[in-house]
Amino acid sequence: MNRARRASFTLIEVLVALSVFSIGSIAIAYSLSVSLRARTHVEKETTALFLLDRKASELFSAPQRKTGTFEGGFGDNYATYKWKATLVPLVRDLVRADVQVIWLDRGREHEASVATIVKGGFER
Repeated sequence: MNRARRASFTLIEVLVALSVFSIGSIAIAYSLSVSLRARTHVEKETTALFLLDRKASELFSAPQRKTGTFEGGFGDNYATYKWKATLVPLVRDLVRADVQVIWLDRGREHEASVATIVKGGFER
């Protein structure tokens, strides 16, 4: 009988093992959830940077470029994203260009932006 007692687990040992396993499982599930949210945020931010580059290139290469403030969207494929551009004349043929892409993620507004100085070809 003494030998059988040593070969089996006590109820306390089983409960401790289950507790450790449960805590570990919860920690893994939480870290998976956090990483999925981070991945989604990075995907949306990467899309915003792509759209920002596209819109800035479009504004700077347009045949007739005007100074002022402009805004718009990116169509149905990117319905949660919108853009805003401000082109301000500086001296001579220089224009300060601020381009922003704004998007909603979980009810909060996020923004990616670029500011640069562009030379030539703008109507005042």
